[in-house]
Amino acid sequence: MIEVGIIGYGALASDVVERLTDLQPRIALTAVALREGSASSGMVPPGVARITRPEDWAAAAPDLVLECAGASALADWGAASLSRPRRLLVSSVGALMEDDLRLTLDAAARRSGARLIPTDGAVPGIGAAVAAAAGPGGRVRHLMVKPPAAWAGSPAAALLDLGSVAERTVFFRGTAREAALKFPRNANVTAALALKGLGPDQTEVALAADPSAIVNGHSIEISGAFGHIALDYRSRALAANPRTSELTAITLVRELKELAAMY
Repeated sequence: MIEVGIIGYGALASDVVERLTDLQPRIALTAVALREGSASSGMVPPGVARITRPEDWAAAAPDLVLECAGASALADWGAASLSRPRRLLVSSVGALMEDDLRLTLDAAARRSGARLIPTDGAVPGIGAAVAAAAGPGGRVRHLMVKPPAAWAGSPAAALLDLGSVAERTVFFRGTAREAALKFPRNANVTAALALKGLGPDQTEVALAADPSAIVNGHSIEISGAFGHIALDYRSRALAANPRTSELTAITLVRELKELAAMY
């Protein structure tokens, strides 16, 4: 049996665990990292250890850890997860656009022999496609379109009146690094594209709110000496969290299964 630990236990983590039930007893959740007093504590399944201090997590976490709690949680628990030769699968890929945090985690992984693995998130298998753009003239462009309500609680609310958007409105244009740092809970797809492709400062991003959209949409264009690739897909948001794609949970389960197969 492969023991899995999860950092955080919100909508994404609970959805992933529910999808893992058909894999038991091959994969089992044994520990969850939570801040002291977290409202999510009551959602953790019976029999799963609840750990509230990073130093205890470093000692107790199993060999396969999944982060599902956002950039601040990765900063709090990431280095502890990597203090032993284990694998840490990161869903909050946008957090890795912070150079200081990424360097800290990379250093912790090198010291212990651990592996820091950014998930493909809501773009499964995108690594090979964006890698094709490497070389002179390569270009990766990403347009992310979500219903206005999906941008609630993000800096988009200060850029436009989300309640009165009448047509598709692009409210941000910039690089993947800028998008991930300004919209950390919404730009993990962009960060994954950047880390697996041309890099955070070379990947072009536009973010839009569209009242006609009923699901989250991504249009990705990849070009280079090889030719041109256009990807266009729609993904439903998690019912419990409109900022997170359901495809993210599906992809995390697939990646957990692949990692577990290595043990």
